[in-house]
Amino acid sequence: MRDSFLNDDGRQKICATVKPMPWSLYHREFVIGTVWWEGDDGAFYIAGASVDEEVDYGNPISSVKGFTRLLAKIEPCGEIGANDRYNQCQMIYTQIVDANGYTPSFVVNPKYHRF
Repeated sequence: MRDSFLNDDGRQKICATVKPMPWSLYHREFVIGTVWWEGDDGAFYIAGASVDEEVDYGNPISSVKGFTRLLAKIEPCGEIGANDRYNQCQMIYTQIVDANGYTPSFVVNPKYHRF
């Protein structure tokens, strides 16, 4: 995997995962570049998007590359505790995922998982 996306500031990372699919479907591979930062409002943000990086898993796999974009906002909330800090936070997470190809409803909807 190349480090063309990364800087040395420790806020960026490339993450890769392969989601297994049931027999007769190709597994889905997602390679995502992520970055985090602290906003002026005191919240932390995490953003990610699919990147075109090759990943060496050690063994060849048959997979289809999926696509995703995400944005998460983590902010303090609730009452300030005895330590003069917020002891709770809330997270708003928004993500778009494209599995890139035919994916039957029983795979997407966990209510119908049979494998």
